[in-house]
Order: sequence, then C-alpha cells, then structure tokens
Amino acid sequence: MTKDNQQIVQPSERIYILDILRGFAVFGILAVNIMAFSLPNHDFSQMIINSESPKWYDQLALWFNEYFTEGKFYIIFSFLFGLGFSVQLSRAEAKGSNILSFYPRRLLILLGFGILHSFFWWGDVLRIYALLGFVLLAFRKLSNQWLLVLAALCFVLSGLVTAFPAVFGEGSGAPSDSILKSILFGLTHMGPFVMGMFFLGRIAGQIKVFEKLRQYKDLLPKIIIFGLIISVGLRVIVSVFTTKPGGIETHLKGLSDMALAAVYVSALSLLSLRENMAKYLNPMGYVGRMALTNYIVQTIICVGFFRIFDLEGKVNAGLLLLMTLMIYGFQLLYSRWWLRRFKYGPMEWFWRSFTYGKMQSFRLK
Repeated sequence: MTKDNQQIVQPSERIYILDILRGFAVFGILAVNIMAFSLPNHDFSQMIINSESPKWYDQLALWFNEYFTEGKFYIIFSFLFGLGFSVQLSRAEAKGSNILSFYPRRLLILLGFGILHSFFWWGDVLRIYALLGFVLLAFRKLSNQWLLVLAALCFVLSGLVTAFPAVFGEGSGAPSDSILKSILFGLTHMGPFVMGMFFLGRIAGQIKVFEKLRQYKDLLPKIIIFGLIISVGLRVIVSVFTTKPGGIETHLKGLSDMALAAVYVSALSLLSLRENMAKYLNPMGYVGRMALTNYIVQTIICVGFFRIFDLEGKVNAGLLLLMTLMIYGFQLLYSRWWLRRFKYGPMEWFWRSFTYGKMQSFRLK
C-alpha cells in the first residue's frame, strides 16, 4: 500500500459528531432548496402563494424557512468543509503523506460533480467549494492568528459585496445564467463569506475542538445563549429599524444566520455528549457520512417529482415542508441500510476511488 492510499480514512477513524452535523445540514439544505425545486425553472422570482389569504400552515412553513433554515445551513457546510480539510491534512502529515499528492485531484473531481449537478440545479455549491478549496490549500501553513485575520477580512469583504452589489460586477445568479457566469457570480457574491467560514473551520480543526469536545463542554451552553441573543437581537433590529430590503438589512440577516448556525452546531455537539441523547442523533450520522450522495439525490428526487407530475409552481409552502420531512426521513432510512452493507455512499466511493487513483474496497465484510 502506498503512502497516498494510507491516507484513506477508515470508519473507525471518523469524528462522528462531524457526520451528525453534516447529516443535520443535509436536512436544512433540502428545506431551503425544495422551495426553488418546486418552481418553474427553479426561479425564486416566481414564488407565489396560491391564495389571497395564505393558510396558516403555509404561513408557518414560510416563517420556519425564513427564521430557522434559510441561510444557516450553507454556513454550517462551509465551516465543516474547512474543518474536514484540516482533519485530512493532519492525518496525511501523521501518516507521512503529502496532501498535494491527492487533494488537488479531490477538488477537481468535486468541481466535476458540481458542474454536472448544475445542469439540473443552478444553485449548486459544489463548484464554489471546489474552487475555493484551492485557496484553502494554498494557505494551509498559516497560523491560527493569520487565519483569523483572513477570516475577518473575508467577512468585511462579504459585507461590502452585500452592501454594494453593483460595484462587484453584474450578474444575478439566476437560472438563465450560463455555468461560467453563475460560477463567477457565486465566487464574487458568496465566495468571501464561504472562504471566511473555511478559515474558521480550519482553525477549529487545528485546535481539535471536535476531537476534544468534552474539554469544551462548559463553553457550549454559553455559545448557545450568546448566539441566540445575537441572532434574535439582529432580527429585531432589522424588523424595527429597516423599512425596505437593502444591503444593510441583508448583511444583518447574514450575521444573525451565522449566530444561529453556531447555536445549532453547539447544541448538537452538547447533545452528542449525553449518552441518553446521542442515540437519537446517530441516524443523522449515517446521512452525514453520505452527505455528497444525499445532496445530489435530493436534487434527483425533487426535480424528477415536480417535472414528471407537472407540479412546478403548484405546491404551496406547507406541503413543501411536509415533503421535506418525508424525503429526509427516506434518506435517514436508506443511508442507515446502505452503510450497514457498504463502507461508503456511492458518490463518496467514486470520489475516493478517483482521488487516490485506485478502486476502493466497497462492501463491508
């Protein structure tokens, strides 16, 4: 076995809370994306409520989406991407492998997945993650202090992009955009914030927060309380002091989303330390171990369903939330069934095999 192949992560080496967090994020991504999947051409501008007076359950679903899912879960995924890179780098160094021998190829394969996926879903984020992953790779030797400075600069730049979108180039990120145009738009308008979360994830990986989670047990409740205060406070400020949508409102909402994402991560981490609660989180871990597969499967299920049955633009928010719960429930079941028989999800196996240039063993013995 070569040094490159020694870098392959075995199931026993996994940090399981990270799988739980990924699995939780998969649910949130579906809850947001299904709103677009249900529309003609996946165009949010065509969002309507098919009633002059929306039903209470449609209002509840829209409220739930706005305050609890929209904008929160790509933050978590971005943080976990940077954290995952940090874990892979430390394992490669411990085993005497050079991360440059396989990680660029890993990113290029992810870019390929993203480009293919974008033919079905214009809002694909894999392309952005793959390209920004090269930036993360370039800064892999920086200290935590410098990474924190870069993260802060990224968030400042993100705020400027949000406040002055026209200054940073034309584009809409709309379904009608070409693949290249949508990538450029994503890098410009989403890239700075995503990169900032990559750096924060890298810092968390270097200080091994999730590998030493019990040491931070007393800190987690404080993050939860502080995060809730910030998130709710910023939302109140937006509601009271902003009269029309604009860059400042969007930026404040983004900060609120970031605070609530920290609450989610901290709450799940705290629950995972309690044996009586951890068993209820384990099913999400199966979904998280197949996060790439499940992300793409969500697109296949939703796009196929709405197009085959000609339901685009005809399903209200309440039913979409119910469908989200049903699809995610299905993913909980098949992910567990699959991983009791195979080492990796289908897309994960393909990704690993081409990353390391060798077909990986697939079935569990």
